[in-house]
Amino acid sequence: MRKVEEKVVYTLAQIEEKLQEPQHRLIHLCEKGVIRPDFEDASGRGTMRRFSERNLFEFAVALELRRFDLPVAYIAPIIRILRAFEAYAAKKIEVFSLPRSLQEKPAVGLHLIIQDGEKLFFVLKTKGETRYIGGLDLTKTSQASLRSEEPSTEFTTRLEVDLTRIANVGPPRLERRLAD
Repeated sequence: MRKVEEKVVYTLAQIEEKLQEPQHRLIHLCEKGVIRPDFEDASGRGTMRRFSERNLFEFAVALELRRFDLPVAYIAPIIRILRAFEAYAAKKIEVFSLPRSLQEKPAVGLHLIIQDGEKLFFVLKTKGETRYIGGLDLTKTSQASLRSEEPSTEFTTRLEVDLTRIANVGPPRLERRLAD
């Protein structure tokens, strides 16, 4: 597995090219606080945002969620919880970082589930073991703490997003080569 400390820096123009999304959509996600640049945020005229590989993945996840017409204000806490999940998973798995751990062989499988528009779960598959983490109430994300909890079998709506696919292929329009 690659070292987590590797730093790849992307500009907004590079992310636009990789994700095949107009810059104004990416800027909107930044201005609404959905994506927070890991390296440098714009601090006035002539400065540019600098993003990490994780930020690129977060953009791809946010854009995938937008395809389901989820509002940006709803997506922001999901991206924040995804970061908390990364820290939680790093304690359970020897070396874990997003998106790298989803791209490495053997890859870790990760799905995000939203039930009835309120409950958020992650399904983590590694070494033949499946763990359910979450049960977070998206309406009360300030009190969110990750824990082991399986999604209910009783629900009205359910949205499941394959984060491993996004890490390896991206949103449907994304056509990029993975780093070797």
